[in-house]
Amino acid sequence: MKNIDRQCPECGGQLVIDAWETVNTNDDGTFHMESSLVYKCIQRCGYMKEVEDDDS
Repeated sequence: MKNIDRQCPECGGQLVIDAWETVNTNDDGTFHMESSLVYKCIQRCGYMKEVEDDDS
């Protein structure tokens, strides 16, 4: 997790940059994993937004 100087638009808590992973099981038994960086609220209000390339 990386602390950044941004506030959550939902609750005003601090946002951090964190990794988010999703693992899916395919019909044939194989797995597919997707990962991305997201802004996540440390107050656990549920706010999460994917980090875009042009975010600064």
